[in-house]
Amino acid sequence: MTGGAHGGEQVRMMGRSSGVHARNVGGAPDSRDGVVTLMSQVGFTEVNGTDAIGTQSMSAYAQQLGRLEREYGAIGAVPTAIVGADGSGFYAAAGSVGDGAVLMLNRQSAGNAARMAKAHAAEERSGFKMPTDGRLTSQAGYTVTHEYGHLLQNALYQRAKANGYNGTEEQFRAGAKRAITRKAVGTYGGRDSQLSRYGHYNTAEFFAEAFANSQLGRPNAFGKAMSDYLRDHRLK
Repeated sequence: MTGGAHGGEQVRMMGRSSGVHARNVGGAPDSRDGVVTLMSQVGFTEVNGTDAIGTQSMSAYAQQLGRLEREYGAIGAVPTAIVGADGSGFYAAAGSVGDGAVLMLNRQSAGNAARMAKAHAAEERSGFKMPTDGRLTSQAGYTVTHEYGHLLQNALYQRAKANGYNGTEEQFRAGAKRAITRKAVGTYGGRDSQLSRYGHYNTAEFFAEAFANSQLGRPNAFGKAMSDYLRDHRLK
């Protein structure tokens, strides 16, 4: 993905895309051997255009993404690059490019993990994002965990297609939302108000928000239902 969005291919966003205005996606390979090694160990095929994102922040993101990847395997299932991007309307974003996927980190807003944690804490308090256990590490890792949720749902859909599923991607997402909501309400006494406002945007954001809540220390009914769903729908 050097020199822009994979040689000019359009990145198709997996979540809410109307407010995302990304530009200068990708670029030269990251010049830091340590960062490239960490992200390669996670499973990313390319690490491009990320030099402006601090080394400690990239390490924190790699640690969280590596933990998720060991458990769920989405990055290994679909060839995925991690790239820097400029623009507005996002801290990070996940998308698909051809037969692969991409995780974009906004060079400015994701450039400092501690600053991003503070921004997330405010969104959590307002109900725009799902609750965590309140720890700095959980809040700093929330955004990449949310985006990993998009990568995971995409990988599950790609596997379903390979196994003969002939519905659309939106039908697949809607089916997941119904199953998770049914479990959240029926088994865990969930209420609509327990889902973040971001999770109400569409079926993709529902999945990513419920996934983030399931991973970051204090799951509510939707996070618990997501964990149940993923036990029945595993890539590895």
